[in-house]
Amino acid sequence: MSRKWHSLMQALRQFSIATLIFGAMLFLNRFPGAKWIITIGGILYAIHSFLLAFEKIQIDPDWEIVYPELALGSSMEELKSEEVSASNNPK
Repeated sequence: MSRKWHSLMQALRQFSIATLIFGAMLFLNRFPGAKWIITIGGILYAIHSFLLAFEKIQIDPDWEIVYPELALGSSMEELKSEEVSASNNPK
């Protein structure tokens, strides 16, 4: 999906959560109409969740290609000590 779609989905999620929290605060303080605000926030969040079902799944890169030291199975300390010993012993 495009960057605009991703931004729209983030905005919808944030707005629905903010509406739910605001409605809950009003409900706890017994303000009239608080139930309607909670209902609107819940509907917006349900719409967001429904639209997420159609979003394309992102494929993670093969991290062993991105960072070859992962394929070696050695720790970073071993790699650093090899680099230091190689730089101290020029050929």
